[in-house]
Amino acid sequence: MTLSVLQLLSVVFVPVLLGAALLRLQGVVPRTDPLAYLGWSWLQGCLGVAVMLSLSLWLRLPMSAAWLSPVLLACAGTACFLGRGVPVVERGPREDHPRWERLCFAVVVGLLLVSTVDRILLASADVLVGSDEALIWAAKAKVMFHTGGFGTEFLEGMQTHVLISHPYYPPLNPLLQLWVHVHAGEIVHVESRLPMQVFGLAGILVAASALRRRARPLVAAAFLVLVGTLGRFFTYQAFSDALIAISLLTCWDLWQRFQEDGELHWLRMLGASAPVLVWSKDEGQLHVLVFALAVLVAVMARRVRLPEHRDRLRCLAWATPLLVSILYIHWFNRHFGLVSYLLEESAHVVDPTAAQGDPRFLGFSLRNVGHNALPILEDFAARIASPTGPARGLLGIFLVVLVLSPRSAGEGRRLVFTLGLVLALLGYMSVYLVTPWEVKEQLKHSAHRLVYQLAPAAGLWVLLFVVGALPRLSGSRTRA
Repeated sequence: MTLSVLQLLSVVFVPVLLGAALLRLQGVVPRTDPLAYLGWSWLQGCLGVAVMLSLSLWLRLPMSAAWLSPVLLACAGTACFLGRGVPVVERGPREDHPRWERLCFAVVVGLLLVSTVDRILLASADVLVGSDEALIWAAKAKVMFHTGGFGTEFLEGMQTHVLISHPYYPPLNPLLQLWVHVHAGEIVHVESRLPMQVFGLAGILVAASALRRRARPLVAAAFLVLVGTLGRFFTYQAFSDALIAISLLTCWDLWQRFQEDGELHWLRMLGASAPVLVWSKDEGQLHVLVFALAVLVAVMARRVRLPEHRDRLRCLAWATPLLVSILYIHWFNRHFGLVSYLLEESAHVVDPTAAQGDPRFLGFSLRNVGHNALPILEDFAARIASPTGPARGLLGIFLVVLVLSPRSAGEGRRLVFTLGLVLALLGYMSVYLVTPWEVKEQLKHSAHRLVYQLAPAAGLWVLLFVVGALPRLSGSRTRA
């Protein structure tokens, strides 16, 4: 173990404290939602750390935790001071349920947290040197650490494909690994996974809160066994798919809370949490687009709760961090000439004979749509339907309900959520339609991750459908 106990505590608790301070600016305190509070703090705190590290790299400041941690703690203290004037969001009334049910739920939450910590400890036996976690995420973090800033040397590192793959991917994962490196004062190959692994713990807390809010304790516990174990899917490896899955669940939970009670503070939190999607992986921007399209359709169908007219301009202002994040990621890649392999005309085509007579690989890819469609459908169907697969069958149940009872699937104020999952799944599949690579090989290496990203949110959707159809299974609409 390279890092000391104090350094490990700083790696974890500085983002938590920063996130808690940001939540205070939004009127959220521990009693607002005792279950989700730490999870929300981790998501927003990690984004705050990433922004601070990015600023330091642009300014070419020394990459040392000796000054970064105190500055971040000072920022947290300032945010808490400024947040004192923001009205606190109080916890809603609680329903009484049998004590044994509440105990069962608490035991499930505890066991999931303990078992996930155990998996994190077991993962410390493996060094981060292989697969995409090393070639994409860890490689980018190493370039950041060695160059010490976003300049010419960083550009050279990003363009050296022998060193790094997919350099255009968003930077949250590498920046969080950099956060660990600056504590060690050198490149570390085990502890750098820790921030991504903690997302698994945050996901359990966010899922527990989202499920318990809508269902009685025993029902919530049963669903949490399915949804909560998904948080350990990449505990052994530092991929960004867990970041997408957990932040997506958080965003849909916050959106549904607004649909249920109309409280604007959920939209304020949504605006502050959604940028995590954009900073995590390219799929995050797809989810933002999907959400906008789903809201537009729901507005046209008059099946969505919207803020009052006097509040709409303020709610749009809360989306500023999301808009700025999207613009920054696009500007960053354009500034350094980092382009997706799906768009870069000079990208290498795996099958050189297939592209003869057409130097534009995008045109070649479009001609592949016909024979790519069936393998894509077969692969996704197998992964979605499998009860032991990355989705635990939750995404399959969602699709079955959608097909058998489309009216019920979009009833109430669930239409945006329903459309969001459907459009996201279709968006994921459409990428493979135009891939220049051999489609079955690419599906083998990445489709399970995309299915996994949607699974926690699909689990919440299924629970909403179940408690809507069987009200006796529901819990308090305002309880965490």
